[in-house]
Amino acid sequence: MLGYIVIFLLEFLVIFFALKSILHVSITNSRVRVLTAIVAMILWLVYISVSDIPIPNTFIIIPIIFLLFCEKWYFKLCGVVVCTFAINILTNISFFLYCMITGTAIENLQIHSLTDCFMLLLGLVAIYVLRKKIPQEDKPLRYLTGKGCILLALVILVDFFLSTVSSLLFVQNLNVYGRYFLVLAIFIMIAMSVVLLLLFFRLQHYHSLLQQNHLVNLKMLQLEEKYYRELQKKNMDIRAFRHDYNSHVTAMQGLVRSEDIEGLKKYVNHLAKEKEQVYYIYTNNAVADAIINYFYEKLPTNTIFQMYGKFPGNIFLDDSDLCILLSNLLKNAIEAADKVNGTLEKHIYLSCDGDEHYLIIRIENTSNPYQQEQLLQLNTSKPDKANHGFGLKNVRKTVKKYDGKLDLEYCEGVFTSAVYLRNIH
Repeated sequence: MLGYIVIFLLEFLVIFFALKSILHVSITNSRVRVLTAIVAMILWLVYISVSDIPIPNTFIIIPIIFLLFCEKWYFKLCGVVVCTFAINILTNISFFLYCMITGTAIENLQIHSLTDCFMLLLGLVAIYVLRKKIPQEDKPLRYLTGKGCILLALVILVDFFLSTVSSLLFVQNLNVYGRYFLVLAIFIMIAMSVVLLLLFFRLQHYHSLLQQNHLVNLKMLQLEEKYYRELQKKNMDIRAFRHDYNSHVTAMQGLVRSEDIEGLKKYVNHLAKEKEQVYYIYTNNAVADAIINYFYEKLPTNTIFQMYGKFPGNIFLDDSDLCILLSNLLKNAIEAADKVNGTLEKHIYLSCDGDEHYLIIRIENTSNPYQQEQLLQLNTSKPDKANHGFGLKNVRKTVKKYDGKLDLEYCEGVFTSAVYLRNIH
């Protein structure tokens, strides 16, 4: 019975850490669910220690994983099923190979248990090594749909069936070379199915990246179209304002001569509002102008926006990359400023500097306090984490593309995002 308990614990740990450290599935914050999972595990350990009826560990691992992790149900179910079948396939292969090499009887259950423990321990070591090589923001299989989960489960189920049936070849009336040949053929089929499955998900990953790029390009085209419409409208407003300029000056001179200070104040405030309507930000780059002016119109109340510097005329960034950087950083800055409590004046300062060799984009905005450890692993604060939180990830990818650096700092109510890029071509 001790062997069953050890195998169950090792199998659970492999599945748990595979989901947590490799697939980066979020763990629940509910203490009730965690305590329920612990109680269920204890009851199962008691059951397998006193019962002679073997029941697959999967029956208890599935509900425990459902309690401990937060993810779509089909994703969690697929994760447990795939991990369980993969563990059984690897343990079967290792056991059969051991029997083939040493000539041990296939019915030796003690050796089977030892190979199971060895492969499970090897799996834990592999997870420990791989966990640092898979960044948390990548979140493998993020785009896996319900159909993808079914396909993945079916392929691994076929492999499990083949690896299990291969044990029958050791007891059939076949010569030694015939048995070995059939077992080898089954192993090759398993390897081929795994390769095909990996290729499928690789293609699906590329498809997702292309779809993301398409959405970015579409957004950029929409912004540029809006930019040219707004530019035409602003030009007409400026010409109309200039046309009435002399009349406005004459009217204010009359208010001064009559010493109507209150009337002068109202008139100046009225002109200030008209000036805001014709205000437009020019950065020497059409894409940047479209994005900055788009977000300028979305500023929270009591927020000052200042733009310093110009983009170089021979900028080395692709338009889509510039769109990703500015749109995400400005969006985050506006959302952070909007969350600041009180009616105090807020600000967002955007500055840029560069030439054909380098580019610096820096944004300072009023913000609620951040702790240093929060800056190291800054994630979205929105409740819908499945569909948000890609902003900074896309910014980091773009920065990495240009061998650059992204600095995030907070000091005395001001959050600063600074992007340093260099021309690597």
